Amino acid sequence: MAEVKISVSADFDASPDNIVAFQTMVAQMVHETPDIQDMICRHNTGFSYYSSLGYLTIRSHSEAQKLSPCLINTESVDRPNLKDISPESIKVYLPSADEPEEIVHSNTVLYSTLHLPHIHLQTMWDNIILPDTVKTQLRQLVRASKRLSLHNVDPNIVSMHKMLLLHSVPGCGKTSIATALAQELSVDLAPPGRIITNTSLLITVNAHALFSKWFSESGKIITRLFTSIAEEASDNKEIYLLIDEIESLAGSRERAMAAGEPSDMVRAANAMLTQLDQLKRFSNVYILCTTNLIETLDPAFIDRCDAVINLALPNDAARRLILEGVVAELVEKQVLTSLLYTNAAAHSFNINVHSCSLGGNGKPCQQCSKCLEQARVQTLFNTIVTSSSGLSGRQLRKLPYTALSLCNANDFSLTTFLKAFILLLQERQR
Repeated sequence: MAEVKISVSADFDASPDNIVAFQTMVAQMVHETPDIQDMICRHNTGFSYYSSLGYLTIRSHSEAQKLSPCLINTESVDRPNLKDISPESIKVYLPSADEPEEIVHSNTVLYSTLHLPHIHLQTMWDNIILPDTVKTQLRQLVRASKRLSLHNVDPNIVSMHKMLLLHSVPGCGKTSIATALAQELSVDLAPPGRIITNTSLLITVNAHALFSKWFSESGKIITRLFTSIAEEASDNKEIYLLIDEIESLAGSRERAMAAGEPSDMVRAANAMLTQLDQLKRFSNVYILCTTNLIETLDPAFIDRCDAVINLALPNDAARRLILEGVVAELVEKQVLTSLLYTNAAAHSFNINVHSCSLGGNGKPCQQCSKCLEQARVQTLFNTIVTSSSGLSGRQLRKLPYTALSLCNANDFSLTTFLKAFILLLQERQR
């Protein structure tokens, strides 16, 4: 089975009859478009791209994520069966374009809210590169909690706080992953049959900024914060509460007392744990927390988390995918030039995609321009992947800007760009 969702613009006619007609049109496009068949083969369990009808996502139910042949054994892939896709199963959503709203108390931002699904977050999930099991695990954790809540399972019998903790070194995308997860589920968990819009609310709390401003009154401000969040949750809209740098509000009380740190840190942790326990009663609230300093968190807080997930630095395969995505964007937007870019609509760049009949047995012919560029790019890519070991995803996505600045003003070819990228990496290693 496969799940399909597609975005529409603000002028879309959301009448029931038109939604049915649109779903039928999308199903026909999925069944009959050769490019989609090709992308299923190349992207395995799913993909997203801007189609002529809207931002289209197709994923298998078993592995609802975008994977790559270099991350998994493609022989065992459960690819979406396009023939199984029926019009009524297609989810149609109208993304919000509203700006985030800040909730302020005494000239301090308590938190910001953003209606989901949101137009600026549409591509975020597909551009997050994680090991093949992690995206599925994240989605399934939230799905499981929603299922328990839907069936009114007694939390005193099956205990859960509906809370997930992401931790890693800086730059591994914890905040982006949490935000993108909320965006995905705002559509995935909505019932089909009507247009999906403003189904969820993302509430973002910057714990460090909040604690720094209200250090002497942290217990009171935490209580005020969660009282306001409870009021948001009373509207029955799905709430995704993202708390960045959770260590500022849930630091180890034992460590604080042993180090002689101010008692306000202990009061903050006590208030935080109390408010988290009270928030359990809202079945429509799911909490996503991030930290770079898991060793400083209070054990009682960690014990309340339903899952604690460590996000490792990207491995060779993940770094290659990140770099291919960077190159695809730069070539599609005509910042760089390349003979190897093949399918702008699918936002796909594949350095192995060119096959030349002159070479035989699928090998480069060493004569035509595409074969020669493929060989050069392959070598440069391999060097970059090897040399970038230990870099975070954030660092990898920032370096292309500097590499581009090193290119000659008259030469923005892909090979020139990749050579500049290698020079940057060599400078970092000195």
